[in-house]
Amino acid sequence: AGAYNIASSIKVSQDQLIELTEKLAKGSVAARTQVDSWANLTIGAMNAYGLTVKGVAHIQDVFFQTIRDGVVTGDQLAAGFGPIAQNARMAGVSLEEAAAAVAVVTKQGGLASENMNNLANVFQKLTSQQAKEELHSVGVELLDVKGNIRPVIDVLGELKVALSGMSE
Repeated sequence: AGAYNIASSIKVSQDQLIELTEKLAKGSVAARTQVDSWANLTIGAMNAYGLTVKGVAHIQDVFFQTIRDGVVTGDQLAAGFGPIAQNARMAGVSLEEAAAAVAVVTKQGGLASENMNNLANVFQKLTSQQAKEELHSVGVELLDVKGNIRPVIDVLGELKVALSGMSE
């Protein structure tokens, strides 16, 4: 009933609602997590990235891969991914890139919840005026010529190169 209530909070037809509820129930079993948590995670990603019910299978596949590749459970991912998705989207980071980043940071040791919170903060701060100025000071531009945020992976790669030439 919980997944149905969560799923019914978005605007879909009754047929889509039934399909979505079934996918969420199956996904939660595969992820070994509570249906409500899995539904919140999946629908939160749909909302953050403007995706539709047609994309639910892909969203769940992305999360299954995150759980497989990282050191994070379905419940931990469900509890911590919301702020990551919001901040990552604002930083121009795709769902796939954000989820891959979760897998990477959770493999570095420490608590998954702390690592995901830190990642959300990185995505949030990366787009701040201070970050733009500091990146610019080392020759890295956050924005492209049209004023759009460049891919974070590209920015971080350039930052790594820029910093490697500096002495400690």
